[in-house]
Amino acid sequence: MRFLYIILFVLGSIAIFATPNDSTFATENSPIGFASVNAMGVNGTTGGVGGDTIYFSNGTDLYTFLDDRKDPDSTLNLPPKVCIIVGTLTSTKKQLEIKQTYNLTFIGKGTDAAFEGTGLFVKQSRNIIIRNIQFRNAPIDGVAIQYPESHHVWIDHCSFTDSPDIDTGDARHDGALDITHGSSYVTVSWCYFTNHTKTCLLGHSDSNEAEDLGKLKTTYHHNWFDNTSQRHPRVRYAECHVYNNYYTTRGRMLYGIASTVQAKVLVEGNYFDGISFPSYCGYAESPVGDLLERNNIYNNSGTPQSTGIAFEPTTYYSYKLTDAADVPSVVSNNAGSGKLVSAVAMETQELKPAACSLEQNYPNPFNPSTKISYTLAKTGLVKLSVYNMLGQAISALVNKEQSAGEHTAEFDAAGLPSGIYIYRITANNINETRKMLLLK
Repeated sequence: MRFLYIILFVLGSIAIFATPNDSTFATENSPIGFASVNAMGVNGTTGGVGGDTIYFSNGTDLYTFLDDRKDPDSTLNLPPKVCIIVGTLTSTKKQLEIKQTYNLTFIGKGTDAAFEGTGLFVKQSRNIIIRNIQFRNAPIDGVAIQYPESHHVWIDHCSFTDSPDIDTGDARHDGALDITHGSSYVTVSWCYFTNHTKTCLLGHSDSNEAEDLGKLKTTYHHNWFDNTSQRHPRVRYAECHVYNNYYTTRGRMLYGIASTVQAKVLVEGNYFDGISFPSYCGYAESPVGDLLERNNIYNNSGTPQSTGIAFEPTTYYSYKLTDAADVPSVVSNNAGSGKLVSAVAMETQELKPAACSLEQNYPNPFNPSTKISYTLAKTGLVKLSVYNMLGQAISALVNKEQSAGEHTAEFDAAGLPSGIYIYRITANNINETRKMLLLK
């Protein structure tokens, strides 16, 4: 088999080792830009690092998980979680809300993880990572980040598209990735935007100074805007750093970047290919904002507008520029979902998890049934049993030989009293035990 992900399972957590297709360029395992800054009580963006992993293959289960995880007063000390998106998720909801929560990573498994016809809404949440996921045909926003309580969010190696429905009339889809209502300390990196009209809005209205001024601190780097129309981004009030992005038009792009309404935008090291209006200072009814441009390449493109002094990102964080001449190859080879790691052929070695990994049951607490997932590195005899707190066996869920890979067993506790139960797996000379709570 050939694997695009090197995943290390350790006590239910995962680490992603990123190696881009261009072996001369190092993809980040942590964000660069505003999402890396120590501010607002959060030291950088780590998401669900160190937490258990949970697999989601349908939108209903993910909605339930997110709805159960709300902590509006931040008093529950919720543990970090890594949410693995498997295949294509759909939902009757226009957006699934990541609301009033924290310390979560959402990462797509393989090359085909996607949200179809729905999106994610980061609302009043912090320390959130979203990586390696396609967002297709979202009716509102593919990803929306809103409200001052939302901060330290990293969107990385995702793809956004209306394809195959190219909404040229701007009637069926809103933003691909919008950051508004005082959100802050966000990095958008290595994403691919295509076949979309309203692409990236940063600050939603000219009249929102009270909520937005001093917030909306956002970095866009190494993204590819291809056959999109406008807002790459359109900026109000924010300090915004736009560097090493690739702009290609195919005849559709109205403009690249717009700085309006007290915004301070630094545009550097980008490559504009065939863009008639690379940048605007002021747009439509919005007044002029600062825009400083430096070290960009404007190939077959118009003259950029610039004014003011913008700001210096190095007062917040360190970063290293890719030479603008190299941006087309580096970004086109590495941006978007499915490109997070190198597609190296493993002809003689199949990368697998450690001998056995036992996940936390879901849901937990539960009533009356719950699912227990586990992963095997190799074929072998598996015993999975449930015990009460006295050590008495309650149920033998699995007692047979199973192949390497991911497995799930269901425990039905109908007829059992509420309380803590223990489940234990024995496989490949490994024993692992976890607790679960039946709450009736």
